[in-house]
Amino acid sequence: MDSTEVKIRDKKVLGNLFRNVDNLEQFVGQASAKIQELINAGGGDLTEIQNAINELNSDVDVINDQITTINGDISALQTSVTVNTQNILALTNTDEAQNTRLTTLESKSYKNRAGQVKVNYTGLSLTNFTATTNQTFNIGSATHTISASPTTIWPYGSSSDYATDFYVANRLRENNKLGQVHRWRIIGSYANKAAANNGSLIIEIINPDSGFTSNVSITLPSNTTAESFTAEILTIADNASLAVGAGYQLRARTSFADNDFTVSIASITRVSEATEVDVI
Repeated sequence: MDSTEVKIRDKKVLGNLFRNVDNLEQFVGQASAKIQELINAGGGDLTEIQNAINELNSDVDVINDQITTINGDISALQTSVTVNTQNILALTNTDEAQNTRLTTLESKSYKNRAGQVKVNYTGLSLTNFTATTNQTFNIGSATHTISASPTTIWPYGSSSDYATDFYVANRLRENNKLGQVHRWRIIGSYANKAAANNGSLIIEIINPDSGFTSNVSITLPSNTTAESFTAEILTIADNASLAVGAGYQLRARTSFADNDFTVSIASITRVSEATEVDVI
């Protein structure tokens, strides 16, 4: 039952109650007038007195019926009040629950963990390739320089420390947020390729602990001995990659053998894509 129906019902109950009280007052008034009339007449004969008594008894019966009806109306009104009270309490509880939720939300600060870190390298290279054989870059032996803001904006929650939040023990590290998507933009170049060699250069990252790999194939035409390249690789942070000491190795391989072929990495940019976390 909605609030409109409750109001209509309550108005009807109150109307019946007022009408029955009016009727009761009317019957009492008539009975009092009849008795006063007998008193004024000096008593009258027995028949008139008996008729008056009978009329009074009849009026009393009617009055009793009216009292019963009034009691019923009062009971109905009390029930209505109880229902309305319960509805008010329910609404109050709902408001309190909503207020609690709003207070909880207001007490939290939502931080976007997006950011990017660009690291420039000197001396990060590989040479003397055997066909289809992986070589791993020794990131720790290279000299690194972190680009300044706004090129580099460390994600919220990171320590902004290269040695813990980007690189650990020859492993590239993701931002420490499970489920966050990362893009690795690797800019480099190759040189000293034998003109007769053609095929492909594979730039790859691997998590040795889980076996996960992702790579990009770069075509090496026979008439080109040196060229720059950009490779982009996607990863998603998980328990295997964020474990202590874990991360990704960077490696390369060629489809041909070339003792003089050299691959150099100029920069690695880690882009940590948008993801929100609430902080109380």
